[in-house]
Amino acid sequence: MFTYPGAPCIYYGDEIGLDGKHDPDCCKTFPWDGSRWNHDLRDFFKRCIALRKTHPALRRGSYTVLLSENDVCTFVRQLENETVVVALNLSHETREMSLRIKGMVDEEATLRNVWGQDVYTVEGGSLRGLKLSPRSGVVLSHA
Repeated sequence: MFTYPGAPCIYYGDEIGLDGKHDPDCCKTFPWDGSRWNHDLRDFFKRCIALRKTHPALRRGSYTVLLSENDVCTFVRQLENETVVVALNLSHETREMSLRIKGMVDEEATLRNVWGQDVYTVEGGSLRGLKLSPRSGVVLSHA
């Protein structure tokens, strides 16, 4: 949501793991007692917000779909000299892919995982060997 075009919209309570059920539990009040919050989830939301603030391409950049098949969606956000590649694996199986990004970044450019140590190099106009665990995603940045 924080990498997709448009303003992210978080429904109150999602950021702290407020559960919901069918009526009447679909409209719970916000639990202001912080001891009841899922702080790991809240920290994740904070990281997502910081990611969007750090990368202008995620706020105002163009949007180009690279691949959308077999429960995998990949797209590029670009603004001026910044390129951000987002890859999402919605399946329950590991997926490995090669993404054609010729013309989006220079040959032999490196893209870094914004939340990890992985570095990928563009070779032959493609980003090769991108491997995603089930139900996971990665954001790669090149500036």
